[in-house]
Amino acid sequence: MRIACALVAAVVQQRLSTADRIRECLEDAGRVRFRQYLLSVLADIQGGAHSLAELDLGRICHRAGLVPPVRQRVRRDRQGRRRYLDCEWDLPDGRVVILEVDGAQHMEIEHWWADMPRQRGITSWQQMVLRCAAIELRVTPQAVIDDLRAMGVPRR
Repeated sequence: MRIACALVAAVVQQRLSTADRIRECLEDAGRVRFRQYLLSVLADIQGGAHSLAELDLGRICHRAGLVPPVRQRVRRDRQGRRRYLDCEWDLPDGRVVILEVDGAQHMEIEHWWADMPRQRGITSWQQMVLRCAAIELRVTPQAVIDDLRAMGVPRR
Protein backbone atom coordinates (compact mmCIF):
# COMPACT_ATOMS: atom_id res chain seq x y z
CA MET A 1 0.00 0.00 0.00
CA ARG A 2 2.83 2.42 0.82
CA ILE A 3 4.34 1.81 -2.60
CA ALA A 4 1.05 2.73 -4.28
CA CYS A 5 0.86 5.93 -2.21
CA ALA A 6 4.45 6.83 -3.06
CA LEU A 7 3.82 6.24 -6.76
CA VAL A 8 0.69 8.38 -6.79
CA ALA A 9 2.51 11.19 -4.95
CA ALA A 10 5.46 10.98 -7.36
CA VAL A 11 3.20 11.11 -10.43
CA VAL A 12 1.54 14.31 -9.19
CA GLN A 13 4.80 15.85 -7.92
CA GLN A 14 6.42 15.33 -11.33
CA ARG A 15 3.34 16.80 -12.99
CA LEU A 16 2.67 13.66 -15.03
CA SER A 17 -0.95 13.86 -13.92
CA THR A 18 -3.10 15.63 -11.36
CA ALA A 19 -4.82 14.41 -8.23
CA ASP A 20 -8.17 15.20 -9.87
CA ARG A 21 -7.42 13.09 -12.94
CA ILE A 22 -6.23 10.17 -10.83
CA ARG A 23 -9.35 10.48 -8.64
CA GLU A 24 -11.57 10.36 -11.76
CA CYS A 25 -9.78 7.23 -13.00
CA LEU A 26 -10.09 5.61 -9.59
CA GLU A 27 -13.81 6.37 -9.46
CA ASP A 28 -14.34 5.04 -13.00
CA ALA A 29 -12.30 1.88 -12.42
CA GLY A 30 -15.02 -0.11 -10.75
CA ARG A 31 -14.09 -2.17 -7.74
CA VAL A 32 -10.63 -1.22 -6.41
CA ARG A 33 -9.05 -2.61 -3.27
CA PHE A 34 -8.23 0.14 -0.73
CA ARG A 35 -10.26 2.71 -2.72
CA GLN A 36 -11.13 4.82 0.35
CA TYR A 37 -7.54 4.84 1.52
CA LEU A 38 -6.29 5.95 -1.91
CA LEU A 39 -8.98 8.65 -2.04
CA SER A 40 -7.79 9.98 1.33
CA VAL A 41 -4.19 9.96 0.03
CA LEU A 42 -5.32 11.90 -3.05
CA ALA A 43 -6.98 14.46 -0.77
CA ASP A 44 -3.65 14.94 1.04
CA ILE A 45 -1.82 15.22 -2.28
CA GLN A 46 -4.35 17.77 -3.46
CA GLY A 47 -3.65 19.64 -0.24
CA GLY A 48 0.04 19.85 -1.14
CA ALA A 49 1.72 16.65 0.10
CA HIS A 50 4.47 15.88 -2.41
CA SER A 51 6.11 12.81 -0.92
CA LEU A 52 5.37 9.72 1.07
CA ALA A 53 7.00 11.35 4.10
CA GLU A 54 4.69 14.36 3.81
CA LEU A 55 1.73 12.00 3.57
CA ASP A 56 3.03 10.27 6.72
CA LEU A 57 3.24 13.61 8.51
CA GLY A 58 -0.39 14.41 7.72
CA ARG A 59 -1.48 11.05 9.12
CA ILE A 60 0.70 11.48 12.21
CA CYS A 61 -0.67 14.98 12.89
CA HIS A 62 -4.22 13.69 12.52
CA ARG A 63 -3.60 10.85 14.99
CA ALA A 64 -1.92 13.25 17.44
CA GLY A 65 -4.84 15.68 17.23
CA LEU A 66 -2.77 18.52 15.76
CA VAL A 67 -4.07 21.06 13.29
CA PRO A 68 -3.07 19.89 9.81
CA PRO A 69 -0.23 21.85 8.20
CA VAL A 70 -0.49 24.14 5.23
CA ARG A 71 1.61 22.45 2.59
CA GLN A 72 3.86 23.79 -0.14
CA ARG A 73 3.27 27.41 0.85
CA VAL A 74 5.29 29.82 -1.24
CA ARG A 75 7.49 32.21 0.72
CA ARG A 76 10.11 34.65 -0.48
CA ASP A 77 13.51 34.49 1.17
CA ARG A 78 15.51 37.60 2.05
CA GLN A 79 16.95 37.65 -1.49
CA GLY A 80 13.44 37.57 -2.98
CA ARG A 81 13.65 33.98 -4.29
CA ARG A 82 10.51 31.85 -4.20
CA ARG A 83 10.73 28.98 -1.73
CA TYR A 84 8.20 26.18 -1.43
CA LEU A 85 7.98 25.01 2.17
CA ASP A 86 6.86 21.50 3.05
CA CYS A 87 4.64 22.24 6.05
CA GLU A 88 3.60 25.35 7.97
CA TRP A 89 1.41 26.18 10.90
CA ASP A 90 0.23 29.73 11.58
CA LEU A 91 0.15 30.23 15.33
CA PRO A 92 -2.42 32.42 17.08
CA ASP A 93 0.31 34.85 18.23
CA GLY A 94 1.40 35.57 14.63
CA ARG A 95 4.43 33.30 14.59
CA VAL A 96 4.83 30.56 11.99
CA VAL A 97 6.25 27.09 12.57
CA ILE A 98 7.81 25.62 9.44
CA LEU A 99 8.71 21.94 9.20
CA GLU A 100 10.92 20.80 6.36
CA VAL A 101 10.81 17.03 5.84
CA ASP A 102 14.13 15.85 4.46
CA GLY A 103 14.37 12.70 2.39
CA ALA A 104 17.58 10.74 2.01
CA GLN A 105 18.82 13.02 -0.79
CA HIS A 106 19.08 15.90 1.72
CA MET A 107 21.81 13.95 3.52
CA GLU A 108 24.04 14.19 0.44
CA ILE A 109 26.59 16.94 0.92
CA GLU A 110 25.51 19.13 -2.02
CA HIS A 111 21.86 19.12 -0.89
CA TRP A 112 22.78 19.63 2.74
CA TRP A 113 25.08 22.49 1.75
CA ALA A 114 22.27 24.15 -0.28
CA ASP A 115 19.70 23.62 2.49
CA MET A 116 21.67 25.60 5.09
CA PRO A 117 21.53 29.05 3.42
CA ARG A 118 18.00 28.34 2.22
CA GLN A 119 16.92 27.78 5.83
CA ARG A 120 18.69 30.91 7.04
CA GLY A 121 16.97 32.90 4.29
CA ILE A 122 13.48 32.00 5.53
CA THR A 123 14.12 32.04 9.29
CA SER A 124 13.13 35.12 11.27
CA TRP A 125 11.92 35.92 14.77
CA GLN A 126 8.39 35.16 13.50
CA GLN A 127 9.25 32.08 11.41
CA MET A 128 10.82 29.08 13.13
CA VAL A 129 12.22 26.40 10.85
CA LEU A 130 12.36 22.84 12.16
CA ARG A 131 13.74 19.95 10.16
CA CYS A 132 13.15 16.25 10.39
CA ALA A 133 14.37 13.30 8.39
CA ALA A 134 11.69 11.32 6.57
CA ILE A 135 12.78 8.21 8.47
CA GLU A 136 11.99 9.93 11.80
CA LEU A 137 8.33 10.07 10.79
CA ARG A 138 8.31 6.28 10.54
CA VAL A 139 10.67 5.37 13.39
CA THR A 140 10.12 8.06 16.06
CA PRO A 141 7.00 10.01 15.06
CA GLN A 142 6.21 10.93 18.67
CA ALA A 143 9.46 12.88 18.96
CA VAL A 144 8.47 15.02 15.96
CA ILE A 145 4.98 15.57 17.39
CA ASP A 146 6.48 16.52 20.78
CA ASP A 147 8.73 19.09 19.07
CA LEU A 148 5.79 20.55 17.11
CA ARG A 149 3.74 20.82 20.31
CA ALA A 150 6.69 22.47 22.11
CA MET A 151 6.81 25.10 19.36
CA GLY A 152 3.12 25.84 19.86
CA VAL A 153 1.40 23.94 17.03
CA PRO A 154 -2.23 23.88 18.18
CA ARG A 155 -4.53 20.93 18.61
CA ARG A 156 -7.50 20.45 16.31
